[in-house]
Amino acid sequence: MPEVKQLDFLNPASTLTPGIAGGLTTTVAMALATQFDMKFNWVALSVSLLLGAVVAFSYPQKIAFMLRTVYMVLNALVIFSFSVGAGRTLDSPPAPPVAPVAPMAATVSHLDRSSGRTVDSVRDVLLALISPPVASADPSNELKVQPMAMSPSAVTNDPKTVAALQEELRRVQAEKNAAMEKARQEQELRKAEREALLKQQSQLKAYQQKLNQYDKDRAQYEKRWSW
Repeated sequence: MPEVKQLDFLNPASTLTPGIAGGLTTTVAMALATQFDMKFNWVALSVSLLLGAVVAFSYPQKIAFMLRTVYMVLNALVIFSFSVGAGRTLDSPPAPPVAPVAPMAATVSHLDRSSGRTVDSVRDVLLALISPPVASADPSNELKVQPMAMSPSAVTNDPKTVAALQEELRRVQAEKNAAMEKARQEQELRKAEREALLKQQSQLKAYQQKLNQYDKDRAQYEKRWSW
């Protein structure tokens, strides 16, 4: 058996060997594991054994076969350690997608306040948006013009009655304009809520697709790094 010297281990050539062999093993194992759906650990161990055998059996001096085998196993373990460490660093686990923020949470409570129903789901929201408003049961909320109990001649001859009638007409017109403005605002609000709901449904659909892709990538990652 040849004499083993310290310089045989502590020199630039010997210290670079595990790093170069580990990088080569990582490159080969990662390519095979990702493209052919193989397990990285077994592929890296196989390549490490092959490189360890090349290093051990290419030693020019005569060494016993058992000792060459020990050198091969030790070199293979060192190369495998480098390969697994580099592979874990390069092949990080997939990150889960971020769930979209629900924009309808603040407005869904008053979507259907005209009928007094409770909106609890997306289906109820859609039904509330397409259903016509129910007339109010309180007669005080409806605009009604009460007829004046007087004769036509009294209306034309009494200035106070004419002024009261004009004031009543202005009041009714103002209430009508206010009701129309309120209805317009309600229509714009419901339109905005409908658009927000459709946007939220689109975001949820995209999130579900990302979640399915994440589950698939996560399963492949766990399979790639399992024994």
